[in-house]
Amino acid sequence: MHYHHALEDYIRDNALSSIIALNGRGIPLAGAVPMDMESYIRLHCPKIIDKKRVLEAIDSSAREIDAAPLADALGRIVNNVLFDELLEASLGGRVDDTVKNRYRTMARIASSPG
Repeated sequence: MHYHHALEDYIRDNALSSIIALNGRGIPLAGAVPMDMESYIRLHCPKIIDKKRVLEAIDSSAREIDAAPLADALGRIVNNVLFDELLEASLGGRVDDTVKNRYRTMARIASSPG
């Protein structure tokens, strides 16, 4: 019950008007607008999602990551037993030599300059 009162106080103290109570069961929450799911979807969910706009927002916020330190570290362990242990831990168990060699080749390519 303390949680319930704390939530109501938070809604009131922060003048939140966008809190929606989608579940009609239970104790009503003061400050929350009661609404059924169909009404919520009709009022707040777009009928068509503009995927291009979503992807542009993701692309514009993406940061460049300098892969050189990772490539350098990968190059240093590719011929080490640590590489095998990391590979087995990543793949969830024992890995046969054919698979290890395939990953080792990919790691060499990824860690080579240029």
